[in-house]
Amino acid sequence: MYLINVSIKEKFSNQSATERLKQHQHWFGKYFDEGKFLMVGPSKTHELSGVILAQVESREELDQILSEDVYFPNGAIYEVNEYVLSRISKDITLFEGK
Repeated sequence: MYLINVSIKEKFSNQSATERLKQHQHWFGKYFDEGKFLMVGPSKTHELSGVILAQVESREELDQILSEDVYFPNGAIYEVNEYVLSRISKDITLFEGK
């Protein structure tokens, strides 16, 4: 299991930023639909940042997926933390959108 903090490093022109954001949303939507990204959301604390909870077979697979993002490699910082879940609240879905 991986927790990824994604922080976009630079601001782009309005048109470029809008297009890149659409591509970024398509990218994480694809992997969410495939079940590789379990939770995705923007940061409320840090501008131009977000968090992804991912479950993939290996770090190599995750690295391949991250390399497909429009911001990779120089447009964003990808901080990856691998961990083992020891507890999951049965109420986790109650927090969607909050």
